[in-house]
Amino acid sequence: MKQLLHNRRWLLAIVAVAVIAGLTFGGIALASAIKSTTPTPTPWPSPPEYKYPTPYEGTVEEENAARERALEENRENGGFEYSTSGPSTMGSTISVAGKMIKLPDDAYVEYWVVFIECSVGTSCPQTPFYIIARGDSRLAVEQISGKILNEEIASNEEGAFNFLKEALR
Repeated sequence: MKQLLHNRRWLLAIVAVAVIAGLTFGGIALASAIKSTTPTPTPWPSPPEYKYPTPYEGTVEEENAARERALEENRENGGFEYSTSGPSTMGSTISVAGKMIKLPDDAYVEYWVVFIECSVGTSCPQTPFYIIARGDSRLAVEQISGKILNEEIASNEEGAFNFLKEALR
């Protein structure tokens, strides 16, 4: 009986070692199989080269001429042009309160404000909004609602923004 019990312990020990070894080597084989079937990730493509504009120090006329030269170079190289503000928007069409409004040839979007930080307890305009310039006059209007936020009319320029007010009626 002692001999049988002793043989049984050895048999259980051998089975336990075989099971542990089988699990270990089976796990290694499984990990190898998974690694060999996992595709190698492809690297991200390199971003296109882009020349970022540098601040321009000169007169407004020189800056506008430089901007026009850069836009022309962009067009020649197959680029596209989409201005949201600046003198190049003179006479363009903008969307205000769901209406398409053509700016007069001497009016332009001076700024297109898409984000603004407001202090707690103060009223804050809805963004985005336009600041439209015509001569020495300025008008700020919310793009979505059409609400006129501010209007500064220079002397001898009364009615500078009547085209906008009439279109929003």
